[in-house]
Amino acid sequence: MYSLDLFSPQATSNLRSGRQLIVHDVDAELGDDGVGRMFNAIGIKAIITAPLVKDNRLVAMMAVHQATPRRWSARDVALVSEVVERCWAHIERVRDAAMLREQDRRKDEFLATLAPIRYAVELMRRATDPDQQLRAKDVISRQVAHMTRLIDDLLDLSRINRGLIELKREGVDLNRLVEQAVETARPAIEAARHTVHVALPPQPLWVDADPARIVQAIANLLNNAAKYTPDGGSIRIAAAPAGAAATVEVTDNGVGIPLAQQGQLFQMFTPLPHTAERAQGRLGIGLSLVKSLVDLHGGSIQVHSAGLGERATFTLHLPLAAPASAAATVVAPPAAAARAPVAAELRVLVIEDHADGRASLVALLHAMGHEPSAAADGLSGLQLAQSLQPHVVPLDIGLPGMDGYAVAQALRAQPQFKPLHLVQCFTLIGTYKTAPLPLWRRCPSSRYLGIARMGALPQRQMHRLYKYRHQ
Repeated sequence: MYSLDLFSPQATSNLRSGRQLIVHDVDAELGDDGVGRMFNAIGIKAIITAPLVKDNRLVAMMAVHQATPRRWSARDVALVSEVVERCWAHIERVRDAAMLREQDRRKDEFLATLAPIRYAVELMRRATDPDQQLRAKDVISRQVAHMTRLIDDLLDLSRINRGLIELKREGVDLNRLVEQAVETARPAIEAARHTVHVALPPQPLWVDADPARIVQAIANLLNNAAKYTPDGGSIRIAAAPAGAAATVEVTDNGVGIPLAQQGQLFQMFTPLPHTAERAQGRLGIGLSLVKSLVDLHGGSIQVHSAGLGERATFTLHLPLAAPASAAATVVAPPAAAARAPVAAELRVLVIEDHADGRASLVALLHAMGHEPSAAADGLSGLQLAQSLQPHVVPLDIGLPGMDGYAVAQALRAQPQFKPLHLVQCFTLIGTYKTAPLPLWRRCPSSRYLGIARMGALPQRQMHRLYKYRHQ
């Protein structure tokens, strides 16, 4: 093996640009200095060095030499160059085959996450015991929630890799984002009976960031800590200024990370072997997404753990906001709206173009004792609203033609709909996660119940409708 450092600057430049180095007689052409001395020391008197350049980068070289001087012919040089090309083609085929095997393994792991749903569906078909039916429904509910998060993360990573994510930056207090992330991750933390300690500076910590994306990144770190910390553990999250950056540290007393594997943590589809017991069917996507989101903000993330069974600390660095950005007025959500009408049931108008999602939500609302109606597009929804006078409208943002924002604004323009409550919804998993603004910022006068996906609406919003129903 030869280092490029052994060759002259001119020879090195020639090799990097794809030109062969041909020496017929080492003593006559190179003398006893530098590379000539090295060749003589190992008995080389004539040599062809054929480089291989791909995408303007020197990726490999092959050297053919002999122990006596030789006048290399053009055919000799062409033969060596062809061998280099063929060897590289073989190397690429081997790499491609290894990549296909790895992709096949990941596909099998992904499909394995569907197995519990298939088993549960089959159990519901066959079981007559109500308890078994209930357990099967719980399994399906948990696995669908898991698949939703998984596909969301995959779609986010795909958008980032294709440059389709547009950050909605603003001057925002990092302390507030940390608090929101803690609330987002609280179900996972409480389910494992962890204790979470939050340490924030007394003064605002202004960063120039997309609030939703940073909350997503920090919440992923907290969910990761909750997952890989034995039940009843301790998680600490702290924010602090650090020069021209702000830092967020998430520390847990979980299973730890071997030193040799810490560099793999942020690679996509790379769950570590020692975490398999607690991985809960996850495929190693969350931390890769965190790194991608932080990189988009011009920040960085590091991990430190002394090894297995030791604490793990993830440290996220974000650039501080410029003074003008930090001083910008941050729009606050509208004040809490008045209570919805006291009634045994609520009139609910579902405006949703996805047929299965619309039918499922209407059926669920019926089961909850409400009075649902549905429209498949914005114009139909507006017409139906005139006759129904609904109390609540779950409204898909990604409607064809007239989108959800336009529908909300049209409703708000009519006095009879001032008391109306809106639920902003995303139908297809991840499709509208980069929508420009939530409804309360596009339509500030909206009486606004929150944001959900149609599939997640029962868990996230229906308890509020239920509360209104029983006022």
